[in-house]
Amino acid sequence: YVRKKSLQAFYDDYIEVLTDYNDTVISNVPTTMAGKPGREIRIQNSNTDVKQRMKLLLDDDTIILFLTYLGDEEIDDPRVDEFFNSLEIKKNPNKFDLTASKAGLIFKHLKSKDSIKFAAAKGALLYYEFDASEYKILKKNLNKHYADDASSYGTKYYIINALSSLDEPETLKVFTEFYKNKKNSYNARLEALEQILMLKNSNAAPAYFDLLENHKPERVLDSPYGFLSSLSDTIPLFIANDARFSKLADIEDYRDQIADIYAYNVSGDSINGNKMPLLKSKLISHMYRDSQLYIDTIARKKNNYLTYSLIISYIELSKDTDGKNPEVVKTLKYLSENLINDEWLQAEALMASIKLDIEINPKTLTEAFENLYSRFELMESLVNAEKTEMIPEEYLEPKEFAKLSLYSTAGGEYDEYPTVFNFLGEIIVADKCYYTFTFSYDGDEKFLGVVEETAIDFSNFNMANVYLDWEFAEEDWQTQAVKIIKEATNSEDSVIE
Repeated sequence: YVRKKSLQAFYDDYIEVLTDYNDTVISNVPTTMAGKPGREIRIQNSNTDVKQRMKLLLDDDTIILFLTYLGDEEIDDPRVDEFFNSLEIKKNPNKFDLTASKAGLIFKHLKSKDSIKFAAAKGALLYYEFDASEYKILKKNLNKHYADDASSYGTKYYIINALSSLDEPETLKVFTEFYKNKKNSYNARLEALEQILMLKNSNAAPAYFDLLENHKPERVLDSPYGFLSSLSDTIPLFIANDARFSKLADIEDYRDQIADIYAYNVSGDSINGNKMPLLKSKLISHMYRDSQLYIDTIARKKNNYLTYSLIISYIELSKDTDGKNPEVVKTLKYLSENLINDEWLQAEALMASIKLDIEINPKTLTEAFENLYSRFELMESLVNAEKTEMIPEEYLEPKEFAKLSLYSTAGGEYDEYPTVFNFLGEIIVADKCYYTFTFSYDGDEKFLGVVEETAIDFSNFNMANVYLDWEFAEEDWQTQAVKIIKEATNSEDSVIE
């Protein structure tokens, strides 16, 4: 299904496929293989110093690559040329036309009952570059039925994006009519709606808002509904329509997306933060009731808009207030005291309360500190707010702080947080004290973690230094710990106490 303007353009593009991370193309020159025009390429990797010398040929519809990995002393050896020149092509040419349109063939195979042909043709939609001459065939096939119509990223998703990229004047009408026709697949209709906003047509934005206001898409359980996300790419348009989005925020199914865009693109921004007062006020007016419904698991199941994203957006935008708005105060208090089944979301509400100097139930804060996952962030919030007296003293003890630092560091490196810890003892290396633990995940294999004893300094509050080698803990843990420290710090002093 490949189409390129010329054979040389194909080679130039294909060379990018051959390069890996930190690869540099040293040379790229025309050559011949079996009497046909090809390319000879040399590539070097700056990390590994691996050198590659290769020859590339497109023979009709077949890509041929002769590849060698060689040292400096043999890269120009005649044997390499002999290898490259060994190619013989005996088959009759297929007369593959590299420059001809493949759109007709792609859509022919997309209608095939042969699943292999269908999959190959759909894959071509990912890389094939349609041009204006193929607009009509795209438009025609948008209204056909395909085997993957129910898929979020079905064939029509790619057809719609190809039409959007070509951006012909009639595309707005094509997308509008397609969206309004409820016989079309649900996911494709939402994609058409989203792409309307990407069109350069001056009538695109008015048409988009008309569809949002007067032809609201149904929100289907367990189906993607993120069509408003493209507004993040058009923030000036979003800000310029404060009154309109304030009105749209009253529509529950839109609210989580609008709140997300506002919270992370407008709220607190040094330039745009005060430019949407109507939307900000409207979202604040909804936050308490939505938070109550979110915590009510039955209500949450009945209302698809009550998402984690909505609540975290409310918490985020609350930080851009003075902490005196009654709706903000009672919402953060309610979330802090009732989000017992979502400890991180509860921590977010607590941290916002700390920042805004909103009173926190001491029992709630004490219980939240029991959770290792959010403990450091809570401590950090209190340090920044100069409220360190609210940090339970037990968590400032060096050994306990070392455990917390180990938990956070190991979890960050492994993308899963340890669940079981066992303190083994202290060792001294180069006059420094280190706490040594074993840690594991659900009681499985035990690893060794070494943490440098750290005095808490609120003026420069950071985790303690943690050293890991991700080897299983050995019976002689002292020797293993010293080895870990020496490798990490290049220390030669290894006195064990």
